[in-house]
Amino acid sequence: MRFRDRAEAGQLLAGPLSGLRDRSELPGPVVLAVPVGAPGSLDSLAPEADTIVCPYRPAVFSAVGRWYDDFGQLTDADVPDALHVS
Repeated sequence: MRFRDRAEAGQLLAGPLSGLRDRSELPGPVVLAVPVGAPGSLDSLAPEADTIVCPYRPAVFSAVGRWYDDFGQLTDADVPDALHVS
């Protein structure tokens, strides 16, 4: 899935986070963990999560792909393999 801009990516995360927040049977806190994020986008998601873990919040954030060596598109078939590599 590719995003046109950071706002679109943030909106995509806000929906599921809000849905989790609305569930009364949550077994624990809602944690959003991402390796890198724009400070403003993370601030806008703060009301939806109990904790946000983001070790790198660069002040100048032009595109998420800039912070990765390989930011290629994954297929649905790639995901199970990627989740099992650890």
